[in-house]
Amino acid sequence: LACMISGGQTEGRLQQASQCLTELIKIAAETPGNYILDQCNVLISARRHKLQLFAGFRRVVVVVFPPENEWKRRLSQHRLKDGGNIPEIALLKLQVSCSLPEPQADLLEELQYVELSQERAQILLKEYQDNAHRLLPPVPSQQKKKPRFYKKRRLHRRLPLSQRIWWTGSYGWNDARMKMQQPRYWSTPYQ
Repeated sequence: LACMISGGQTEGRLQQASQCLTELIKIAAETPGNYILDQCNVLISARRHKLQLFAGFRRVVVVVFPPENEWKRRLSQHRLKDGGNIPEIALLKLQVSCSLPEPQADLLEELQYVELSQERAQILLKEYQDNAHRLLPPVPSQQKKKPRFYKKRRLHRRLPLSQRIWWTGSYGWNDARMKMQQPRYWSTPYQ
């Protein structure tokens, strides 16, 4: 979240921390033990990848999705404690990208919703996303480009006719009709 607020060094540090965390998760997945990965909502593909790393473990996903009034209380408490103001646009973008995990037998053994039930959490998330879509400024569309007609690219650039005749099969070196004799120095070894 902090990288969405300010760029520069903070973003670089967060990227390094993320890479370190990824390496630690890979090491943990190869070492028997009990692990708790406490993470914010991640993309579905990242969630799937992390769960697949721990194949052979008993994987329990615990979803903490508070009611709206509790979420607002925690957000205001976070703002008072850390002293930082989180931009509204950053929160709206997070709400749009949020997704809740669903039971998948191949990825996890147990899925628990501890604050709201799965159905109520899905309904509240849908409300958050609809509200965020409505409040976010429209994404500027790129200038309309001419449609590209994709043609199969030729491997070689086309040579002018004057140069091409020496390299092509017709009317060139490889043409049997030319009956050209190889120069003598082609068959004599270099001395």
